Amino acid sequence: MKYKLFAAALAVALLAGCTDRRETPPAQPEKAPPVSSETVLLPEREPYTMLADDVPAVLYVGEGYSLYIPDEGWTLELECDEEIPHQTWEADGDTDAALTVYHYENMSFMVALDRFTEESDYRFEQGAAGEAGDSLAGKDGDGDICKAVVAEGSHGITYVVAWEYPADMEETFGKLLAAMANTFELTE
Repeated sequence: MKYKLFAAALAVALLAGCTDRRETPPAQPEKAPPVSSETVLLPEREPYTMLADDVPAVLYVGEGYSLYIPDEGWTLELECDEEIPHQTWEADGDTDAALTVYHYENMSFMVALDRFTEESDYRFEQGAAGEAGDSLAGKDGDGDICKAVVAEGSHGITYVVAWEYPADMEETFGKLLAAMANTFELTE
């Protein structure tokens, strides 16, 4: 009788080990800035595209705008300096390359542009941007470059899309950041 109980217990234990146990794979780290959980991808824009030099990119939808960010190698930082919210994507590594979208609420194009240039570490060409969509360029004391474009959104928000990089990286990050900035679109 002991052997029958032992055999039955052994059979149950072996059969329990044969159940279909599927482990959930560990969550994959995000490779690109996440799309806001409260926003829906825009139907007229694809969730993925290719940027300059065939760099795969994912659609990021922010407050009132969208743009494509490379699928890998960029870190998103959400910040608010002096009541100016902004999102900055910095290239991984020690490159000093970044793209930032500033939100100037209840400011006209010219007021937002003046505030951006006054608070920047860069010296911009005077009168370079006369209306929304015009671009401007500047340099800092080290010769690093910053380029920007201004867009007037709805609800009294003016956006400044700025990208900066070291001067010796014009052919790499200069082109890639310009391609990223060119994908900026207002959504409201």
